[in-house]
Amino acid sequence: MAYGLDVCSATSEKFYFKLKTTGGTLFRKINQSSIHSKMEYSESQQNAINISSLIEEKIRKNEKFYSFELNPVKERQDQIYERFFSETKQCSPLFYTISWHPNIAGKEHASTDLIKILPNNTLLHLVGRSLNKENLINILKTALACGKINIFALRGGKCIFSLIIPVSYNPRSGLFIKILSPQTDSGLENGDFLYAIDLVKFIRSKFGSKFSICVAGYPQMHPNSPTKELDLFYLKEKVNAGANFIITQLFFDAKVFIDFVKDCRRFKILVPIIPGIYPIPNFKSLIRMTNMCKLEIPKKVLDILEPIQDNDEAVAKFGIDLVTNMIKEIFDSNVANGFHLFTFNRSLLASEVCSRVGLSVNSETKIS
Repeated sequence: MAYGLDVCSATSEKFYFKLKTTGGTLFRKINQSSIHSKMEYSESQQNAINISSLIEEKIRKNEKFYSFELNPVKERQDQIYERFFSETKQCSPLFYTISWHPNIAGKEHASTDLIKILPNNTLLHLVGRSLNKENLINILKTALACGKINIFALRGGKCIFSLIIPVSYNPRSGLFIKILSPQTDSGLENGDFLYAIDLVKFIRSKFGSKFSICVAGYPQMHPNSPTKELDLFYLKEKVNAGANFIITQLFFDAKVFIDFVKDCRRFKILVPIIPGIYPIPNFKSLIRMTNMCKLEIPKKVLDILEPIQDNDEAVAKFGIDLVTNMIKEIFDSNVANGFHLFTFNRSLLASEVCSRVGLSVNSETKIS
């Protein structure tokens, strides 16, 4: 399963409930004994933040925005994440996501200690292939009670760096046809939702429009997809099932994303599409990521990086330069107003990228 959202039944005496304010972020302590009261439940509902509505408002006003993705950690979650939130407060991202992997986090789902410190403008990753219907309903009910109404609906499979990029995919069965391959679909007996579209449909059937739902998109096409057209068809089906917006897999060339958005629009996929931006931290990380995602590194990128591959500082500088130029090119193309940054929990990296593209706290800079 993904997130076990049992915050309201946490055993600790108090927990941190992170609220978004116009001036930044505020943590306030709430007595756990009072969280069950109708007053606290009502307050949680009032404090709920609909991310898709925020995105639509930014687009309507033609304003730039960005979001941050953090990585799971085994220890000191509250300290690490609270420090990240504090050190990036000048950036004021529109929302957060936190990727998950059991090999990193040491468990099958994020702990309640992690959920306690998350702001309400956080996408909660849910992996359909590891959830049964009863568990999912309990998770979503608890999420609602705690003011969390934003879901990243994912198929799951062989987990890689981020839940945004599942890679265990059978090209013959497609994304929605229920023909399973034992080589690529092991472990499905533990979940009731074989594909992301099943998860989206179930949430909509049980909870209507109470949740904002995000799904994943693949600018370079899913590595095991037979054709680009079929890939776009599957994405359109997820949107038709009730997805509100899309966050994409990483890429290394702005034109790849720009063409992907244009193709989506031709397929009548009209929801917001947010590019997933990967600032290369070091050469080993780049190779590991691209191997797991089954992505090709453009020759022009390799030609620059291979001579400096042992110099982490030089590689990181190139990575920031690369993503800065990509973001500016995407903004100039008018195909997207925002970007989603994989931060690796590095606050300075996140702050520098935002600064380099000319964004700061409460920025209302409009796309020219």
